[in-house]
Amino acid sequence: MRERISKLEVSVAALSGIVVFVATLTGPRLSHGVSRDTLAITNARQEQQISELQANLQAAQGRTRALQAELVEAQGQSEQLDAQVNTLKREREMLTAQLGAATEKVQALEEKLQTVDQEAAQLKELLSVQEANKERAEAEARAKKAEERIRELTLELHRAGVWP
Repeated sequence: MRERISKLEVSVAALSGIVVFVATLTGPRLSHGVSRDTLAITNARQEQQISELQANLQAAQGRTRALQAELVEAQGQSEQLDAQVNTLKREREMLTAQLGAATEKVQALEEKLQTVDQEAAQLKELLSVQEANKERAEAEARAKKAEERIRELTLELHRAGVWP
């Protein structure tokens, strides 16, 4: 940055020298007929122009310093924003990975749920078969008891002579 300032200073100084040189060439020539008052007025004008140029130079240098300070601040803010963007990118990548893992877990749970549903259906079918077998066994047991009761009654009827 100091190089830019020094280049600017050199440029302004060279420009000032050129202005003074041009003013000297185009200004009134020293001749025997020129009075000291005329020379003093011309010299005062040139000094005023030089003062104005120096004031302009100082103002330009001040603006340059202000712009450089703003540039440094903007660079700092840019670096902060870059850091924030990089942080957000890392967080996004992490969240994407977590989302992928969660999706895989959900799919695994869905598969397990389907398996459990199938097993539940098989168990329901097995329970209904067992229930049917139990009812059949109970019916067979009642039928055997009824058959045995019928035999007992038939025997009693035979003994009593009521049944042939």
